[in-house]
Amino acid sequence: MSTPTLSHRPGAPLYETLKLARNVAYRNTDHAIAELVDNSIDAGATSVQIILIQEDYQHSSGRSTERVSEVIVADNGCGMNADVLDKAITISGSESNSQTGKIGKFGYGLIYSSIYTCNRLDIWSWRGDGFGVQDAVHSYVDMKELEDDNRSSHYYPAQREPDEYIKSVLYDSSLGSGTIVRWKDFENFSWKKAETVIEKAERVIGRLYRRHITGYKCKNVEIFFTVVKNLKESGYATTVLRRLVRASDPMYLISPSNTPGFENDCMFESIKDCEIFQVNCPDEEIIGDIRINLSCVTRDNLYKSASDYREAGARPWGKHAFENSGISLLREGRELCLLTSFYKAPQDRWWGIELEFTKELDDFFGVTSDKQQATRFQDCMAQYASLVDNRSALNDYISSMESQTETDARLIKLVDELYEYRKFLFDRVKSYRAGTRSEAVKERSSEVLNDPEPFNLVDSAAAKASDARRRYLERYPDSNTDHNDISSATPEEIENLSNELRNELIENPQDPDPDVVFKIDRLIALKRTFTFDSKRNEESKAFLLPKKFDLGVKVCGFNKCHPFYTEILEALENLTDANGEAIDLLTADDIKKNLIKATTGLYIVFTSWCELELEAIGEMKEKLQDVRASWGIIARDFLESSGALETDLDQDLQAP
Repeated sequence: MSTPTLSHRPGAPLYETLKLARNVAYRNTDHAIAELVDNSIDAGATSVQIILIQEDYQHSSGRSTERVSEVIVADNGCGMNADVLDKAITISGSESNSQTGKIGKFGYGLIYSSIYTCNRLDIWSWRGDGFGVQDAVHSYVDMKELEDDNRSSHYYPAQREPDEYIKSVLYDSSLGSGTIVRWKDFENFSWKKAETVIEKAERVIGRLYRRHITGYKCKNVEIFFTVVKNLKESGYATTVLRRLVRASDPMYLISPSNTPGFENDCMFESIKDCEIFQVNCPDEEIIGDIRINLSCVTRDNLYKSASDYREAGARPWGKHAFENSGISLLREGRELCLLTSFYKAPQDRWWGIELEFTKELDDFFGVTSDKQQATRFQDCMAQYASLVDNRSALNDYISSMESQTETDARLIKLVDELYEYRKFLFDRVKSYRAGTRSEAVKERSSEVLNDPEPFNLVDSAAAKASDARRRYLERYPDSNTDHNDISSATPEEIENLSNELRNELIENPQDPDPDVVFKIDRLIALKRTFTFDSKRNEESKAFLLPKKFDLGVKVCGFNKCHPFYTEILEALENLTDANGEAIDLLTADDIKKNLIKATTGLYIVFTSWCELELEAIGEMKEKLQDVRASWGIIARDFLESSGALETDLDQDLQAP
């Protein structure tokens, strides 16, 4: 074998240069593999094979398991000759990064993703003017070899066929042209088992290349996994599994897909296709169009096979939609990222927003070299989302962006427009739920109006509070200031109370909220003295709005305009069936997110009381101390009397 010839592209010591490249952090193995798929698609491939080589691994305990030892990506693209391969394996050496319609950006993808993932990279490539794969040229990078070598460039590609076991597992070894990339001796590899790699990778790769996989507005590309068992003793490999990657579409407008229950149907419908947002910033040489597509679940599909409206989020397609929720950025037909800054409620899983753009707008969005993020756009979205509940602060932020560069002005305009689209789609989904909720409330009313068994957490709290007050008055009868009680009231007094509650609690008499009507009727039927209510009161600075009615009935009201509601109560309501999903039907992520938000907010609310009392002076401080002590006594007695300290969760969390 002749002595290898060094490439004519010298620079700094190659090992040190590549060590820096390893600092580019890919999210996981999926996105690193995606870089190789990008190159295959840019090379015009119609078939991309991802081969996972499994070998037996002996643990120190003597136990043997199978692990992925190599990843090989093979395609039938145009291939490369020695000079082109020499450029491709050199940082920033790609020929396609500036070509229109190409996914590649800086020419870093191949080398960065490879060195991030493994210590040994091999590439074989051949063009259609030779005899096929046996005419391939080969180049490689071996980090362990380079560590003790001070050379500043890799070896120039030389003719060499792929290893026999690689050729034996190629789906089509007679390919006229193509490229094979092999990773081995892993450095950063997310999973050990081939089954896990496929399960995780399909979710990401199926979404990134959803259009290519289905030929939807793109040239069709077949992407599939092959699992191979490497039998070292016999020197050959055998194919264990071959599986096509299925599309995963956050817009749910593509079929076939991997959406459970909708594999061959579209779960969403297109609401607005190809709304054009123009970016015209000539001073910064950023000019282009962004195509905005909107989609939303249909009412029938939302409740497909669900026995009632609350179950949609817990169904397989609901969980799938939760994992795919967000605003999708499509760059050159390939997804860049899925952004969840505007995801604020479980219902947000039921709509889709997609932005299509070309690489001319990379600087506008802040596209990173690894094609995993759009930093300028993401930062703007995150800042906007954090201020959306504070209109004054949000307006200040929008004004500050508009007063800066042309790019900033257009960026904030786009984000503001997208949030309006999100509200439009969110209200559409809520309208489905509202109609179904009315039907459910009517059905529930006839079944459980007079049933004392609580049907959700709020109803349970109202029942316990009413019972606690009764026991409290038995213990301290002198504290009762009511001349009459609902339990002994006349029919006429009950009728007057019902009318008074309706006038106070129903905000729109022409279209009364069925939940509020049911709440009032249930209070009357069960002779309760406590209920809960939430409404907007912009004039009040208080978050608690208590109100007393005749017959000893009290309403514990919460002000929806106060952060106490948005940060605490709204999060807790998401854990009951108040928003259409019972707690046992929510995902673990839903529950965790809402519990953290509500718990943090609750602690902060009590620190605000400490601030009020500790900073008060003179007589006011003494009054606040007395109020705190009295509230503590009543809180203790109510909690003990209600049995809330020994709550039966199975009973309280029971769905209607």
